[in-house]
Amino acid sequence: MDVNIWNGLLSREQELVKWNRADASVQTFFDQVNTYVKGLHVEIERLRKHASSSNGAEDTGPAAKKRKMDIPNGNSSQPQRPGDWATRAPVLTVPEVSFSVPMRKKMKVELLAGSDGGLRVVDTKTQSLEASMTWDEIEQIITVPVPEKAQPAHNFLLVPRDTAQDTFVLTLPDTPATSFAGAGADPSATQPDAFSSSLAAVSHARCSPVAPSADEFLSALTQPHKSSVKPAHAKAFRGSKDGYLFLLAPGIVWGFRKPVLWFPFDRVVSVSYTSVLQRTFNIVVAARGVEPGRDADEEVEYEFAMLDQADFAGIDAYVKRHGLQDASLADARRAKRYGVNDPRKARGGAAGEAEEEQPVDALKTEQQLQDEEDEEEEDFDPGSEGDSDGSGSDSEEEERERGGGVGGDEMEEEELEFDEEEAGEE
Repeated sequence: MDVNIWNGLLSREQELVKWNRADASVQTFFDQVNTYVKGLHVEIERLRKHASSSNGAEDTGPAAKKRKMDIPNGNSSQPQRPGDWATRAPVLTVPEVSFSVPMRKKMKVELLAGSDGGLRVVDTKTQSLEASMTWDEIEQIITVPVPEKAQPAHNFLLVPRDTAQDTFVLTLPDTPATSFAGAGADPSATQPDAFSSSLAAVSHARCSPVAPSADEFLSALTQPHKSSVKPAHAKAFRGSKDGYLFLLAPGIVWGFRKPVLWFPFDRVVSVSYTSVLQRTFNIVVAARGVEPGRDADEEVEYEFAMLDQADFAGIDAYVKRHGLQDASLADARRAKRYGVNDPRKARGGAAGEAEEEQPVDALKTEQQLQDEEDEEEEDFDPGSEGDSDGSGSDSEEEERERGGGVGGDEMEEEELEFDEEEAGEE
């Protein structure tokens, strides 16, 4: 209790005593109150001294910061693992790995072999298990170059199947893997290459990392620190957060702000463009079940803004190549994800795999028809928006010049018949 409050109570008690001195019962009551307040004050002082002596030098920092450090991280509640999972000897150990999502600190990463193996994230100081994922819990591993960094490095994204969990984002520099320990260590390779090959080998190719490819997308822009290499990303904003879009063979990823978004093709409904200007444009990805806290069937539109117009052609080619601009193909992509009418479930073997390719062929055929219809329509060049004045008048004049065509012949025949009828009446 504050000293000022205590003094105020005493002064108020003294005033009331003066007013009611003749009343013995009131005097007795305030004597009891006075005794209680003094005892309470003594107890508060005792507790304050005890807290100071127990905390010692650690009590110098702000209380809010101290409480934050005492709270365990959000991933401390791990799923049930086999009895020896926490103590099993790892195949590969990487002693210091920088994590940016979901925690921002350096941790030790260990890879465990076996069908129930996976990846352990261990605190380097306490050696306690901070987070983990089994191979079956990982939907996709993605490795991409860290954008706009003078010192080359790669980010690894571990995307969980459970969208309620956060994607792990860790960074490895492009330096020799001399610190790697274990049977999977290869000191002659760079850290990203050694880590990628170890992931594929230990998981038996179930978690082979996916990397950007020139066949899918490369930016038309150059990087300020390395003009000879074209980046594999397109810079974009989601709201006020700046980030990067990577267009990969199995889907689109946006990072590296939390939450990191992974758009596999089977969850994409459609991709469209908005605010197409002379220098920038926006891209809108409609998808289901890609963000923590969202229902798996809830369709949400994610808009990424301020993309450079120089990347429009490359992005548009990627979107059309995978049929992402057509929302009518979303059900076909989704059916492929859930294995609807999958003949391999009934028969298995090579025959089933051959039949599984039929929906893909049908999807490509429908996409070709869509492209042909688009070619018949007026071509859209977002880079020449400012020079489009009058572009439609030339085509109209040409049609008028050709308009003699079929319609012109029919009109001339009708006029001739009308003249003949008039002549007959006369």
